[in-house]
Amino acid sequence: MQITIEFTLATAAFFSFVVVLVYCLWLFYTKSNEDKSEPSAEHVHQCPYCLYIFVQYKSSPIWKCPRCNSLLEKGIDDET
Repeated sequence: MQITIEFTLATAAFFSFVVVLVYCLWLFYTKSNEDKSEPSAEHVHQCPYCLYIFVQYKSSPIWKCPRCNSLLEKGIDDET
């Protein structure tokens, strides 16, 4: 028993598979990045020592500056 496939049918099947694969990967990438949010004003902080501006998403009372490694405490004026 011999199965024959024409070249045009094999090419169309291959490209259809590639298009479906790219679409599924795009959906996966879009869904996985949905939970990442843009930094808002409450997440952006400036180190008072080296004046480095950084984004901190964790809501903890003490942060660490990524540049100078100083420990920064959340002040009373920072609370909203």
